[in-house]
Amino acid sequence: MQFNIIYTPYTVRPLNLFLVSLIHNTNVSLRLVSNACPPDEVELLHGLASLAPDRVQVLVHPTSTMIPHPVLLNELQEAETGEHFAFMDSDILATGDIQPILATYLQQQAAVFSGSPIWADQPVLRNDQPKAGGRFMITEDGFCLGGTYFAIYDNATVKEIRNTFGMSFSHSDWEDIPSDIQQIIRKMSLVKERYDNAKVLNILLQHAGHSCIYTENLPIIHYGGLSRYLTVLSRQEAAMANHRANRSGQEKMRLQAEYLAQALLDIQHDKPIPQATSSIDKKLSSTIHESLEHCFTLRKHYRTSLQQIGL
Repeated sequence: MQFNIIYTPYTVRPLNLFLVSLIHNTNVSLRLVSNACPPDEVELLHGLASLAPDRVQVLVHPTSTMIPHPVLLNELQEAETGEHFAFMDSDILATGDIQPILATYLQQQAAVFSGSPIWADQPVLRNDQPKAGGRFMITEDGFCLGGTYFAIYDNATVKEIRNTFGMSFSHSDWEDIPSDIQQIIRKMSLVKERYDNAKVLNILLQHAGHSCIYTENLPIIHYGGLSRYLTVLSRQEAAMANHRANRSGQEKMRLQAEYLAQALLDIQHDKPIPQATSSIDKKLSSTIHESLEHCFTLRKHYRTSLQQIGL
């Protein structure tokens, strides 16, 4: 099984220890996908791949401008020849081996999802909520909506569903969904104004009789939104101001990203982990600090190798 990890511009350097955690703590194969990263970051990806060349490779997408995440997922799935199509966000930290748990789930499931962001209050979509946002993984009734933070699909099954229904990993507004698929969703009592990336695809997967599961049992921590924050941060100040305004409904995510960006920078410069701001609640602050301690230990262990590749 090979996990695709998509990197957007100006995220490789600050997020390198998350990749190191996957190399150090797991035995999974990884494909590092550059989505319009500048040449120096592509070079860093190749350097990071050299830490475990037997199971880490780099794929540089030919685009010169960043393409939407779900569009790239569609392309990667269409090119996948293995038994599974797997991917995870670049701001996921592994604290242990994920493979044994996944092997158990994959014996019975057509898809396995995980990685709810730690800033999200809960992964459950209430019946009265109008939109199936990305952070919602299951409904109140226990139906698995899944998501695109961390996902593994039986490749032949998801290919069949995509070909049969013509749907993709992209988001969908209700009015844009074909009427025959709308009818299926109505019968399943899952009508919403909007469905985030892959959720309609996941609904159709289960409509066709396949089983999917969302689990929190994996030893991973998904910060959520950090990659997007770092990419936007690299742009003009006006872009960051616009980002802050448009993300105001997810204030915890933004404040967390600002703190983490600085903390990871300090760790890479072998400085102590900075104190979390009072704006991050105690429980979340404790989880973040423990995970950063893990990053600090990884940095210490791999310092020489990372310095040799410019990190």
